[in-house]
Amino acid sequence: MAGKRALPKHLYRIKDHFVARLVVPERLRGILGASQFSKSLGTDRVAAERALPGVVAGYYAKIEEAERKLDPAADPEPVQRISPVEMARIHFDEQVARDEAQRNAGSLVGGLLFEAGYTDTIRRTASGEASAEEMDAALGWRIDDFRARGFHNERYGSPQWRLLARTLARGEAEFLRRRSALDHGRAPPEPSDPVVISPPAPVTPTPSAPIAPLTPYSTAGGGGERLTDLFKAYVKERQASGGGFESERR
Repeated sequence: MAGKRALPKHLYRIKDHFVARLVVPERLRGILGASQFSKSLGTDRVAAERALPGVVAGYYAKIEEAERKLDPAADPEPVQRISPVEMARIHFDEQVARDEAQRNAGSLVGGLLFEAGYTDTIRRTASGEASAEEMDAALGWRIDDFRARGFHNERYGSPQWRLLARTLARGEAEFLRRRSALDHGRAPPEPSDPVVISPPAPVTPTPSAPIAPLTPYSTAGGGGERLTDLFKAYVKERQASGGGFESERR
């Protein structure tokens, strides 16, 4: 029997109610007068999940305003801000390094990243079909990590935040393709997406720096592979070993 779907980030269930909750950074608690934000979103999970992004976006707006009050002279942009394309390249490189370290240490957890639901969410994120909530569930950990490292300061759910999530998803898709090949004992393919193979974007002090366009995946001339083709190949391999039919249906 399949387990229950995990709740999105910042959504908690307390008895029969769903609650949106965000912890306030300790340095801002005196300004905001609270250690956390919390709001009941009712007893219906679907309605609560739909309302969550707007509520959380409001919480982050309050935190950003408190940051400005704490240090009005501070530059609101991170000092080391870099483009989504460069973050995608860093993400891919670090995923590859982590994967290699786990394989060499014998601590690799195989198969978890290749569940159909995750693969499809990465595809939907890259294409822009996914909701902010789905993007956050798939790549929020990395977006938060890059924010903590001073690479960006995008607000959850904003167009710039979604662009970052979409670009990171392209790097993640390349990593999944590589890892799938290794899991099947094959040599890893060469990356084909420009966000991974192009030179890193220069560090820029403002968000107005040019960003490489999110060009569609194409098989014409360049030998690139569509994410949907990668997924079909994954299902075909699963079916060859007697599985994959439920994955394809999902």
